[in-house]
Amino acid sequence: MPDEEIIFEGRIPFKAFHWSRNPLWLLFLGWNFGILSSLIKSLMMSARITSERIVIRRGLLSKHEDIVEYFRVKDIEFKQSLLQRMRGVGTITLLSEDATAPELELVITDADEIKEKMRKFINQQRRIHGTMQRD
Repeated sequence: MPDEEIIFEGRIPFKAFHWSRNPLWLLFLGWNFGILSSLIKSLMMSARITSERIVIRRGLLSKHEDIVEYFRVKDIEFKQSLLQRMRGVGTITLLSEDATAPELELVITDADEIKEKMRKFINQQRRIHGTMQRD
């Protein structure tokens, strides 16, 4: 839509994947494999976060796309480990009533700022569509 405000658009940065893991995984997988794994994940995933929806695209050769409209979101969760905080990375999890994507997790840089913008737009979209959260 033309009146949608874009919060984030593009590939998920390498450092978001690399620093979102537990440091012990390097002991099991090795440093080189860990870097390669994070690089491949970074190349395979992109996101478009707007004022009305979030779109996550995955894949190199084939593509898979998850779309969640904000008025369907039940809850938003934010996680940030000490290592993630030092690198400016965080994990945002959206719990929604969407049948195809009931839980959508996004590891991204500047996650706290993006989460606050998303929360504002989620409440705005709920008012526009007249939706209420049921427990």
